[in-house]
Amino acid sequence: MEIVLAHPAGYDLIPDVVELSKIQAAASGGKFVHVNSMDEAFAGADIVYPKSWAPYEVMQKRVPSSTQATRPASRPWKRTASRTTPSSRIGSAPRRK
Repeated sequence: MEIVLAHPAGYDLIPDVVELSKIQAAASGGKFVHVNSMDEAFAGADIVYPKSWAPYEVMQKRVPSSTQATRPASRPWKRTASRTTPSSRIGSAPRRK
């Protein structure tokens, strides 16, 4: 299985987790790819799971007011019909109550 993780530049994830994902994918005969292009991630995808998160740097600080100031422009990072093929399935995260 090939997993493609995409996020805007500046929304970096915990480096150890990304590295572990690559190692586990390779150990199971799969592939883990980490990109900064939503279009690249959607290309040929069978399943898409859009999820929002804050940049790792912001999460380390846990300062809500800094999120808006440091957030890269994310408007182009919305799932649209033009990015979705008829054969791809869209997942969504369960909402907290």
